[in-house]
Amino acid sequence: MMTYNEQALRLHQLRFGLEGKLFAAPARVNLIGEHTDYTGGLVMPMAIDFRTAAVLSKREDQRAVFYSANYDEEASYEVASLERTPKGHWSDYPAGVVWSLQQQGIAVSGFNMTLAGDVPLGAGLSSSASVEVATALALLAHAGANLPSKNSQTSAVAPKTSTSAQRAASWISSSSRVP
Repeated sequence: MMTYNEQALRLHQLRFGLEGKLFAAPARVNLIGEHTDYTGGLVMPMAIDFRTAAVLSKREDQRAVFYSANYDEEASYEVASLERTPKGHWSDYPAGVVWSLQQQGIAVSGFNMTLAGDVPLGAGLSSSASVEVATALALLAHAGANLPSKNSQTSAVAPKTSTSAQRAASWISSSSRVP
């Protein structure tokens, strides 16, 4: 039986015809401070066993192509033309991360990304944050940032990942909520 990671990698290869590299982020619950994390308030989050996997492979053009296994849908953007104009669609979450990285001066070239997760949507488990963090980790690696190893405790990438996810959430909330 294939593991969850193996399934995500296989799905990406079947979809895009290329092997990809896998990144993942957990869902979370806030034990205290629900809805205050994005306003700078104090929170006490805890990671849980649900997660989102982002599998990324390079493209030769300058397109960002996202495939959601959960929605069985693809969305495509020109990397250079992303602006602060969300569509009210699931793809706003990963596209918002691309936009945020660009705002931080991080150049992202073309890529294919498969997103697959088992985080229940709308259950208060931060499914959108899980998508954003998995996307940020994948794109930072794609852009050549040094990601932390499993044994490292600190990294210069952590603030960029957090900032990218928070900015993406802000980018999305500037439009109507995604259903």
